[in-house]
Amino acid sequence: MALEKSPRDGDGSLGGSNGEDGAAVGPGGSAAAAAAAAVEVGDDEVQQVSEGGWPFQRLGDQLVVDSLDPVWEVRHGAVLALRELLRGHAAAAGVEAPLDGVPSGWAVPGGQGKRNLGTVSAAQVAAARAANRRWLEDCIVHLLCVLALDRFGDYGSDQVTAPVRETAAQALGMALTALDSVSVRTVAAMLQELQGQNDWRVRYGGFCGLKYMLAARMDLAPDLLPGALPLLRQGLADPDDDVRASCADALVPVAGALVVVGPQAVAELRLQLWDLLPQLSDLSAATNSVMSLLAHLYGRGPGSEAATDELTTLVPRLFPFVRHTLSTVRASVMQCLERMLASPVPTAAVEEAADTAVAVPLPPPAWLQPLLPALVQLVFQNVMMEGEQRVLDASVRVWRLLVRCAAPATLCEAMAPEQFRALTALGSTQVGRALDPNLVLVPYAGETGRLVPLALVRQLAGMTPGTADPTAASASSFPSFRGPKRSRSSLKQQQAAAAAAAAAAAAAAAAAAVPVIPTDFIVGTQGEECVARMRTTAASCFGTLLACAHASGSAAAAPELLAALSSTAATARQFAALAACAWLQYAKQQLRLLRPELLQQMQTHQQGLMLLPQPLLQQVFAALAATSCVTPLAPASLEPYAEVVPYYAQMRREVLALVAAAVDVHILLPLPQGVAVENVTMEHAVALVAAAAAAGPAEGSPLAQACSRLRGALASLQALEQYLHVTALAFMAAVVVHGGVLPDKFNIVIQPLMNCLRREPQLRLQEVCAEGLAELLALCSGRTPSPNDKLVRNLVAMATADLLAAAAAPTGPSHQSSEAPDPGASGQQSASRISRRGGEAALVAIAKRFEETIWQKLPTLWTLVAGPLGTTSGEATAVTTAGPSATAPPLDGDTVAAVGSLHVLRVVGPALARQLLPSVLPLLQDVCRWARHADPRVRQTAAKCVATLARCWTEGLMPELLKQVSFLAWLFLLLYLFLSAHTSASALPASGLV
Repeated sequence: MALEKSPRDGDGSLGGSNGEDGAAVGPGGSAAAAAAAAVEVGDDEVQQVSEGGWPFQRLGDQLVVDSLDPVWEVRHGAVLALRELLRGHAAAAGVEAPLDGVPSGWAVPGGQGKRNLGTVSAAQVAAARAANRRWLEDCIVHLLCVLALDRFGDYGSDQVTAPVRETAAQALGMALTALDSVSVRTVAAMLQELQGQNDWRVRYGGFCGLKYMLAARMDLAPDLLPGALPLLRQGLADPDDDVRASCADALVPVAGALVVVGPQAVAELRLQLWDLLPQLSDLSAATNSVMSLLAHLYGRGPGSEAATDELTTLVPRLFPFVRHTLSTVRASVMQCLERMLASPVPTAAVEEAADTAVAVPLPPPAWLQPLLPALVQLVFQNVMMEGEQRVLDASVRVWRLLVRCAAPATLCEAMAPEQFRALTALGSTQVGRALDPNLVLVPYAGETGRLVPLALVRQLAGMTPGTADPTAASASSFPSFRGPKRSRSSLKQQQAAAAAAAAAAAAAAAAAAVPVIPTDFIVGTQGEECVARMRTTAASCFGTLLACAHASGSAAAAPELLAALSSTAATARQFAALAACAWLQYAKQQLRLLRPELLQQMQTHQQGLMLLPQPLLQQVFAALAATSCVTPLAPASLEPYAEVVPYYAQMRREVLALVAAAVDVHILLPLPQGVAVENVTMEHAVALVAAAAAAGPAEGSPLAQACSRLRGALASLQALEQYLHVTALAFMAAVVVHGGVLPDKFNIVIQPLMNCLRREPQLRLQEVCAEGLAELLALCSGRTPSPNDKLVRNLVAMATADLLAAAAAPTGPSHQSSEAPDPGASGQQSASRISRRGGEAALVAIAKRFEETIWQKLPTLWTLVAGPLGTTSGEATAVTTAGPSATAPPLDGDTVAAVGSLHVLRVVGPALARQLLPSVLPLLQDVCRWARHADPRVRQTAAKCVATLARCWTEGLMPELLKQVSFLAWLFLLLYLFLSAHTSASALPASGLV
C-alpha cells in the first residue's frame, strides 16, 4: 500500500495530499490561499472517510513522519500519540472500504442514520489485511529507525532514561499486536541486527524493542524465546550497565514462559545472574533489574524445585544488597528470598503462610538450614531499620516463611543464646540512640557469606598501612622531651615534629575515612510514628521466633526474654512485653491449627500457663505490682528507669546551681541532712524550689532563673518517667490478658490499659492496648460480677468526649467540624483528641474480637448505640432556614447523646461482622431522621455515619437508604461520598475510618 503524502514533507514546507496542493501553497502564498488549501484538504479527508477510509489515516501518516523529526520533543510527542492510536486501532490501521455509492458488505443501512458492518467477501478481507499489514510495516520501519538513531537520554535515579526510545518501543509493541507471526519474527530479526552494533545506545534501543515485543506477543513466546534468549543472555554480559538492565527487564514479563526453552537453559540463565551479582555495585543501574528477574525465575513454576539445591552457596551473594541504598533493590531482595523459601510449596499454602498470621507448617528446604542464623539476623535488622512500608511488609513475610520453614532441630541448634540476646538488645534500643555496632552484622567484603560486626568494619576501615602497629603509632605521636645539644640535634627535633604532624594528619584522614553510622541505624530519625511501627513489628517477629524455638525444645528463648522483662530500661521491658504478646498469640494459633481439641479442653487460665513459661508470667505480675513510676523496679531495686538517669543528673546539677545562687544572696535553703548530691530525689528538689520561691527573688535575678531551670528539669523528668511507666505497665497488662491468667483484682490490669488508651500519642501502641482490652472483655464476658458494662461505657465516653462537648456548646457562623485539626489547639485539646482516638481504637478492636456475638455478649454497647437514636427529639425538627450568620443554640441532652451514638456507629460499623447487617438495617431509618435535624452539626454527623455504612455495606444498605433519603439529600450524600473517597489519609480520623 502506497502511503499518502504527509501535509508536512521532508523540507518542512506545507503540502496537501497531491502535487497541485503543494504547488498552490508555497512560501510566498498568501494567508487566504493557505487557509483555502487547508479547507480543501479537510474536505478531501472528510470525503475519504465518508467513502470508507480509515478515519485516522491522515493523523497516523503525520505521526509516522514526525517520529523522525530532528527535535526530540516532536519525536517524543509523535511516538507517544502513535502508541495511543495503535492501542485501539492497530487492527484497523490503513484499512479502506470503498462504498462506490451503494451499500456494500462493509456498510449496510442500519435504519438509524448509521452504517452497520455486514457480510464481506473473502477478497475484501484479504485486501483489508494486506492494507493493514502494509501500513503497520511502514510504521514499524519508522519506529525501528527511531530505536536505532535516537540519542536523547538522561539519567534519573539509578539508570538511564531514554523517553523517545522507550516510548517508541512501546508503540512498536502495540503495532505488533495486529501482525501475524511471520511479520513478528521478521521484526525480531531486525532487532537482532540492532543488538550487534558497537554503540551501546543502539543496543539499548534494540533491547527495549525486544522487551516490549515479548511482552506484547506472549502468545508467540514458544516461537520467539528460543531465538531471543541467547541474545538477551548476551546482553546480560554486555559491558554497559544500562544495556544489562534493559535485558533483565525484557526477561521479567516472560519469566514464567521460559520453560519452553528447556530447564537446562533456565538453569544456565539463573547461574549467569548469580555470577553477575558480585559484579554489581551500589551505583549499578542493573542491580534492581537483575534482582527482580532472579526473583521471578525462582517462582513456583516447573523446575523451580531443582533450582534450590545450589542455593546454600548462592544465597549469600544477596547479603550485600539487603540494606541497599535504593528501596527498589531492597524490595527485590526480599521478593527473591520470599520466592526461594516458597518455591517447593503449593501456591495456596504459601499465600496463607506469608500473607496472614496463620501458623501454617511448611516443609523445611534443605538449603535454608545452614543459612538460618545469618538470614534471621539480616531480616530482623531490616525490620528494625526499614522505612519503606512495602519493603517492611515484604521483610515481615520473609520472616514468617523463615520461621515456619526452619526445621525444629536446626532452629534449636543454630539459634544460640548469644543471638537471642543480640536480637533482644537491638529491639530494645532507646530512641535517639544508634543500634549497637557490635551487634549489627554486615556482610564482609573479603569473604562471601560471612557476617561481621559493624564495629569491626569501621575499625578495619580506619586502619592505615602506616599504623599497623598501634603501640608504635601511639608512641610516634608523642613529642620528644630531650633538649638539643647542637644544631644537628635541633634538626632532628624538627624532623621528629614534622613526622608527628604527618602522623597526626594521617590519623585525621583515616578518621575521616571511617564510614559513619547511617541515619537509618539511629532509632527515631524517621519520626516517632516510625519508631512505634518498628518496635511493634520487630517485637511481633521476635515473639514468633521465640514461640517456635520454645516449641522446638530450645532452652535459650525464655531466659533471654525474662532478662529483658526484668531489665532496668523501660524500653527493654516494653519490647519484651510486646514480644511475649506475640509469643502467646502465635502459640494459640498454632495450637488451634494443629490440636484444636486440646485448646477447647483447656480452661482459659490454663492456656497461658501452658504456652508461656511460668517464670515469665511471674515476672510480669511482679512488674505490675510496682505502681510507683519513681521506683518502678521495686522491690528488687529502688533505682529509676535507665532512660531517666540523665534527667536525674540534670536535675541534680540544677539543684547545685540553685543552692549556689541562694548562697550568693545569703539565703539558706533547707538542705536534706545526710543526703549526698547523687542521692537527691525529686521530693528534695521540689522542697528546695518551694523554699527558694518563698524567699521572693526578684524577677530576672540569678536565683529566679535557677528556680525556673529547676522547675523545667523537674517537669521533663516527671513527664518522661510517667510516660515510660504507663506504657511499660500497659504492655505487661496485655501479656497477662493474652495469657488468660487474670489476677484477683482486675484493677492492676484494667488501669494500665485504660491509661495508655487515654495518654499514648502513637496509634500503633494504642492499638496494642485496645486489643488487650478487647481480650479482657472476652475473658470477663461470662463472669459475675463483670466489669464489662462499666468498661464499655467508659470507652464510649472516651470516643465521644470532645465531640459531645462541642455539640453541647453554641456555635456561630464559623462552625467547623470538631474533627478538623486546629493548628493552635491547646494541650488539653490535644489530650482529648488522643483520648478519643484511643476509645475509637478500643471499640474497633472489640468489634473485631467479638465478631457476630458482640450484641449478645456486650448488650450495653447496643443500648448505647441504638437507644439515643430512637429518641423523639429529632422527629419534629426541620432543616433550619436561617442565614449563614445565625447562631445555633446549644443542643439538648437527647440530641447530644444521639450525636455520640451516630459517631460510635460510624466508628464500629466498618469493623462489624457481615452477619450483623440485619441488626443495623432498622437503625438506618433513625439515622436518616437525624440527618434532617435543624442543627448543622447533627446533620453532618448523621451524613458521615450514613456514608460510612453505605461504603462498607453498599449492597445491603443502599436499597433501604434510597427509600429514606430525599432527592436533594441524596445528592448531598453522593457529594460527600465522592469527596471523602478522595480525601488524603492524613485528613481521616485517627482510627483510619471515614
